[in-house]
Amino acid sequence: MEIRLKKAAEKHEKSFGSSEEVTQFVKGSLSSGAQLLEAHDSTYLYQLPRFKAGELSLGQVFKGLQEASATYAIEQYSLVQPSLEQVFLRFAKEQEAMAIAEQQDVILADM
Repeated sequence: MEIRLKKAAEKHEKSFGSSEEVTQFVKGSLSSGAQLLEAHDSTYLYQLPRFKAGELSLGQVFKGLQEASATYAIEQYSLVQPSLEQVFLRFAKEQEAMAIAEQQDVILADM
């Protein structure tokens, strides 16, 4: 899910002060399982948990975002499946982080 915020909020709109506030809103209003993947300028990319019957649905997410657009300075939002390239890059990043953590464990064990 991608959320793009307005540069300047109108009088009736609340603005988010930081990416932590945006994440708190997403986790509190849409899904507690949401993970912030990227934050650039006023654009935030979140990974939502899989939609399952009886739990989070696509309709609930769109309804929550539409309602939030009336209150907060949200310029645009979209939900898309990640591309194969995004999946590969995320996997590579996770593997790199795991390799670094393993190296640090080895260094600490040698001390």
